[in-house]
Amino acid sequence: LLAQYFKGIADQEILVENERIILSENSLFQPYEAFRWVDWYSKGQVDPDDIITFCSENGVLCTYQDAADLISQYDENLNRWLNFNKF
Repeated sequence: LLAQYFKGIADQEILVENERIILSENSLFQPYEAFRWVDWYSKGQVDPDDIITFCSENGVLCTYQDAADLISQYDENLNRWLNFNKF
């Protein structure tokens, strides 16, 4: 069961990385604009509430724990939010 869980995580990471590659090859993609879409309240940082709101507005179910876990993957200084540089 645990092995299946980790495989599921790894499979999702591969999908995300493939999407990043596709976006980086698109000359029209603007990373800062993507950040602004997720920074729902225009605070200059993204926290779990921003991610939940963004997901909800786009028809994706996201719990607070899901959003917090996503941030924790990139939050090097453990302040529980991401600015554009960490995004």
